[in-house]
Amino acid sequence: MAAVLSSELGNAEKVSHFIDEALAMGIPVLGPDVNESRETFTPVIHRTAEGPPSPPAPSGAPGAAIRFGLAGIKGVGEQAAQRILEEREVGGPFGSFQDFLLRADSRAINKRVLENLVATGAFDFSGAKREELFAQIDEALSALGELQRKYPALRRDVPEAAQPAGPAETMLFDLGATDAPAPPPDRAVLSREFAELLRHTRRAPATAPAGVAASEHAMLDLGAGPHSPQKAAGPKSTAVPVVERRLSASNRLQFEKELLGFYISGHPMNAYAGLAEALNTVPEDQLLDLPDRSEFRLCGVATGITKKLSKKDNRPWAAFTLATKSVPLPMNMFSDAYEDYARHLVTEAPVLVQGNLLAGNDGVRINVRECYPLDLAVANLVRKVTWLLHPDHPELPDFLRLLRATVDANYGDTRLEFAFVFEDRIAPFADASAGLGWKLTPALFQQLRAHPAVAGTLIEAKRLQLKDTRRRVRRG
Repeated sequence: MAAVLSSELGNAEKVSHFIDEALAMGIPVLGPDVNESRETFTPVIHRTAEGPPSPPAPSGAPGAAIRFGLAGIKGVGEQAAQRILEEREVGGPFGSFQDFLLRADSRAINKRVLENLVATGAFDFSGAKREELFAQIDEALSALGELQRKYPALRRDVPEAAQPAGPAETMLFDLGATDAPAPPPDRAVLSREFAELLRHTRRAPATAPAGVAASEHAMLDLGAGPHSPQKAAGPKSTAVPVVERRLSASNRLQFEKELLGFYISGHPMNAYAGLAEALNTVPEDQLLDLPDRSEFRLCGVATGITKKLSKKDNRPWAAFTLATKSVPLPMNMFSDAYEDYARHLVTEAPVLVQGNLLAGNDGVRINVRECYPLDLAVANLVRKVTWLLHPDHPELPDFLRLLRATVDANYGDTRLEFAFVFEDRIAPFADASAGLGWKLTPALFQQLRAHPAVAGTLIEAKRLQLKDTRRRVRRG
């Protein structure tokens, strides 16, 4: 499977398909790691944080897994991957992100490569959060520039610095120093000096707030003089990437999908666990087995949106993939529906779609007749939430207070009900007051659902009812 994936490196659609195949075989596909990945997909023995191998896969290999290749990360490429592997083979595994920076070949490892490595989890082994490392890249490069000016031999992108046989006057001119360059100390001393320089560089925030002058922000982004390993540029060219490419907990999965072609550390639909299943009217993997004209309602993430024009009347329509947690489903939103719902069809956005199946000579097509943002659909379609509670749990009063405060701050139409779970699966039910209607949001639902006093939930959703799609007679 690693060989099959490697043969399709660069084809995100096929890679995603074969990753699904590997997962179906019980073989985990792990994200990139600068200490374990090679250039392409590599079979590995996956070990948990505690040390022992992960449970055996159905294929028979205990702990068998596939590690994503460094060259497969968008914007990294083969050259950077080869330089990382060469340094790892010579100097051993990287101890941290800072250790990687000290040893990286800046001729191939630039700022964009670092951003993409961090965003895809290549430094997760260090225990540092991706969001924190991503925000520190400019500061780290600034501190690294200071250290390289002190020890020019660290700069692999300047060959003269590593060739003492040249004329002394030329070396002094190239290095911009008045004395012979000091040889770099051992790695432990370098790490301490780098950490100290990094603390000094952090005297200003990594992302300048709106009130900070552009020149002040630019100084932090550039963080170096003429001998910085980063290409010198004006304040605007350096500040823009920091604003446009900001990694956060909310967009981490989008970075993974953009740079790897699939989600590696989770799925956007995890935020709707328990809710999406209640809204779906058919299991995702059974949709295409339904008879012609069967109606459906499904939740997922809109991906691969392609706008097209109808041959009949040149009106726009769209083909896209609805990525559910279990299967990707090809969808068609034809002209009438596209006219009404195209504004809701946004790439990588969670949506709820309703429609029917159209069977023809060329197979079954999934016809989307309605499309809504999933957050809005959840609030409108969930009629009642029944909270299954542990009656003897010591934190039950805390949950009830939290629920009441949440409902008071978010009044809506979703009704509440309670069930106390006793032994032998006996659970008496009790309705809450009709005045305690709740405007349900996925984030609040997941927060309450995770409370230790909650044994589970029962969700009651409105039944599927498609709108009348008979179009008005068009005049003219």
